Amino acid sequence: MEIEPKGRVLIVNDSPALLKMTSSLLRQSGYTVFTAHDGREGIEIARREQPDLVISDVEMPLVDGIDLCRLIRDQPELRATPLLLVSGIPKDVEIMIEGLRAGADDYLEAPYDTRLLITKVARLIKRKRTEEALRESQARLAVAEESLKASEAELRTLFAAMPDLIFVLDAEGRYLRIAPTNPAYLYKPRADLIGQKVHEVFPKEEADFFHEHIRHALDEGRMHRVEYSLRIGGTLIWFDGCVSPMSPDSVVWIARDITERKRMQSELALRERRLNSFFTGATAGLVLLDKDLRYIHINGTLAEMNGRPVEDHLGRTVREVVPQLAPLVEPIFLQVLTTGEPALNIEVSGETGN
Repeated sequence: MEIEPKGRVLIVNDSPALLKMTSSLLRQSGYTVFTAHDGREGIEIARREQPDLVISDVEMPLVDGIDLCRLIRDQPELRATPLLLVSGIPKDVEIMIEGLRAGADDYLEAPYDTRLLITKVARLIKRKRTEEALRESQARLAVAEESLKASEAELRTLFAAMPDLIFVLDAEGRYLRIAPTNPAYLYKPRADLIGQKVHEVFPKEEADFFHEHIRHALDEGRMHRVEYSLRIGGTLIWFDGCVSPMSPDSVVWIARDITERKRMQSELALRERRLNSFFTGATAGLVLLDKDLRYIHINGTLAEMNGRPVEDHLGRTVREVVPQLAPLVEPIFLQVLTTGEPALNIEVSGETGN
């Protein structure tokens, strides 16, 4: 099985013997090694290979180790690359200080123990990889935070646009969270409701109603649908709601204003009653057909004329109920449906009944 290299090291030294010795030592220790004979060649290889560490001699022709440190630190893609300076001049504090100021991360004086070199190389590469992992983690965290902020903003926009009331309540009926919604539906401002129980907000009968459904949802572990009305600001508001367990001791209550729907249902029911009353009380034969000429309403007078009870007409077509009259009346009905104009003074005769 192929062993993954411990890291990529660039060695820069104008001494062929030291270059060979150091590169051989690092290769034997499991590192991938690149070599350069001076700082100018070193910066070119560093740009191309992007090593994990640069080890450079201080004293070199053309571009020395100090200048190489400055060149590397000027390259954005190499700025985080560790630099280890190696000096053949022992105890040269001035060179050490100048090298560290130029951007070197560590300093090693000759003669040195090869074990110390290997230890410093391993430490510097480990530090680089730790810093890279930290930067990557911070970048991922920043992306996640931005994504979370965007999601929260989208949710706030969504909630603000929703016609629903959304509450999170605990088992005692205490408001834990309230989604942004129409404040006209709230008995109190949202900030005042948080932490209060429904019994502190609503009259007892209404509060008992809420608490009962919260308890049922938690005890049974399932969603409950409920339709209810509240008088808010002197106006009766109807809600279609559902209560679902959110945790072992909390629920989410979602309610939608259905007042307009209830009003329309009430108006339709009233019209239906009036229409039924009109049909029932009329002495003349009356019928209401849909576009397919199916009976929607028919009064007893006309049903008797057709020789069938009222219930035999509803949902069936004229041709199905009185086939013998269909050829006479269907063209008249279709003309009225097409033109929208009434047909007057029409005489129809024919046998009816079974």
